[in-house]
Amino acid sequence: MVSKVYPDSGSFRRLRRSGHERFESVANALAKVPEDVDLVAVHDAVRPLTTSLQIDAVFRKAAETGAAMLALQAADTLKKVEQGVIVGTVPRDGVWQAQTPQVFRRDWLVEAYAKRTGTVTDDAQLIEALGHSVSVVPGSAFNFKITTQDDLKLADAVMQSRKKPGAAKPMPLFFDDEPKWD
Repeated sequence: MVSKVYPDSGSFRRLRRSGHERFESVANALAKVPEDVDLVAVHDAVRPLTTSLQIDAVFRKAAETGAAMLALQAADTLKKVEQGVIVGTVPRDGVWQAQTPQVFRRDWLVEAYAKRTGTVTDDAQLIEALGHSVSVVPGSAFNFKITTQDDLKLADAVMQSRKKPGAAKPMPLFFDDEPKWD
């Protein structure tokens, strides 16, 4: 989808120097996106199992609505805990777990970052703060964050399941050791 909408998109698809916090990393990258780009995707590197079909779907929805993200409807019972003790149960009706990529109109994201205050854990919350709606595209449980050793083992199992018949091994999670940032 990206290459179909922006055939020369390879000229700006590069990683940028990260910040200490997620919002700083996104701001660093956003500052390098050319003004003629309509849509910007923000994606967590710790979610490498996202499929091209998911990416295409969220771009299509963002092209239609201005902002879209992958999300997974909550299936587990959610508990509010304070000091190791359950203090309540969160109703899961209408609760979705945010995933990436999240795709936004570039002008909305630039404005959102200019007006950002406080802690930001999710770029969609900045767009919401501007008064814009963010559409949800159903994600997948396989689009999980790899942040622990258990996650890495699970990701390896997913990669093995995606192995093409006749292939010696699945595509690696990390392709090479070459730096991709400037």
